[in-house]
Amino acid sequence: MSIAMLTESLAPADCRVLQESTDGGKTLWLSGCFMQAGLKNRNNRTYPLSEMTRAVTSANAMIAENGGIWGELDHPATLAITSKNISHAITELRMDGSNVYGRAKIVPTPMGNIARTLIESGIRIGVSSRGAGNVNESGEVSDFNFVTVDI
Repeated sequence: MSIAMLTESLAPADCRVLQESTDGGKTLWLSGCFMQAGLKNRNNRTYPLSEMTRAVTSANAMIAENGGIWGELDHPATLAITSKNISHAITELRMDGSNVYGRAKIVPTPMGNIARTLIESGIRIGVSSRGAGNVNESGEVSDFNFVTVDI
């Protein structure tokens, strides 16, 4: 087995858009199910609950240390997060059974502004996790190294 880049997508229906108003304007948030364990996904891969729990624990340490995890608009074919493509910051991830629920703030970058415009125009967007790990013959993922969730 070799380590491979892993990407998994969830349908737009799994994501909610929340808006908060402040004196400085509107803050747009995405909220909903960001990842799932124990289910064969569209890429015929299954993430065991233990792998997903470990990934969320690691991600929460990054969120606590850095105030969030950057994510990109679109889904690049690389593990590195490119600053010019940043559209949001993941501020919360939590396990609820086999689902990972998250919350991400749309940030005022060029890509964040595109995401905001799409959302405000009624386009339903989805999320997609990005990471690396091993996949065995039956499609089960091990050694999952979570990087981010993109939109």
